[in-house]
Amino acid sequence: MPVEEFRETLEQGTISVLDEDDITIVQKRINLRSGQRHTMMSVDFMDDSFILPTDVTVRGYEFFVSPYPIIYTEMKLAETMPNRGPLGADDSVLFKRTVVQTGGSQSAGVYTAQMPNQFLGTMPTYSWYTPNLYLTLILHKDEGTPTWNIEDLGMSVYMAVKSENVNAIEYSMGIIREYDAAQGRNVMAQGRTIPRADNVGQTFPMWRAGGITPERMIKGGPSQADFFVQGALSESETMIANNQLAIWMQRSGQMQPYDVAPGSLDALKGEVPDWVRWTLRRMDLWFGNIRDNEVPKLKWGNGNGQMFDDAGVVS
Repeated sequence: MPVEEFRETLEQGTISVLDEDDITIVQKRINLRSGQRHTMMSVDFMDDSFILPTDVTVRGYEFFVSPYPIIYTEMKLAETMPNRGPLGADDSVLFKRTVVQTGGSQSAGVYTAQMPNQFLGTMPTYSWYTPNLYLTLILHKDEGTPTWNIEDLGMSVYMAVKSENVNAIEYSMGIIREYDAAQGRNVMAQGRTIPRADNVGQTFPMWRAGGITPERMIKGGPSQADFFVQGALSESETMIANNQLAIWMQRSGQMQPYDVAPGSLDALKGEVPDWVRWTLRRMDLWFGNIRDNEVPKLKWGNGNGQMFDDAGVVS
């Protein structure tokens, strides 16, 4: 499992980001060994030329390390510059560095971000199978601004890559997956926007989707036939008739919408919780027609049970 170190640069004499294009791409390809799984052990980046002067123009660039050529998208960078590249978490991106100059004054701010960050960039991160590495620089400027002329562009990247042999099946599947992932994501739309008024009561917190408080309580009163109601401390708990207990059992299993307490009925909304059924089941209480006496079991001499038809005739 050898570890190869790459010290690569991107250098150009003069580059112009034209008004009609708004982006310019500089790219370099590095060949790796085929039939292997490659793992990025560490990566570092430096902008040797510091290409963003402090002026009033909105500018920026994205630097990528990827197994395939970077395909720019129809989405914007910093809300003003068109055609940004793929996201840092995209499957086709091994390293990404973004620099944006906000413009607007002579002391405009310059903001940078990268993935993986400097800490994670010093340890093993992503693995890939395609026997290539592409260094890609996308230069951006605000739409409608004058041509951006860059003199003596220079950028450096250091990469330590560990390569190990894999079987043909793993290698082939990895190549196919990376090829498909690199075809480009022209426009992405993930996640959802939640209005503040709708934020509460969709699936969380759970008291809006089944509840915690109302359906766990029993509200005493005549309508509940004094179920589980005790008078003075010296009195025993009020007894409840079998037919009333059966009604409670039935009501406790009533299905309800998600935002209504389980076990509710129109007459007893939220007052017959579902745990009544669980409790009675654990007490081995079942409801229905019950015989006064157990059916007698008569057996033949060989031990088989005797069966009776509706007329009471032995069969």
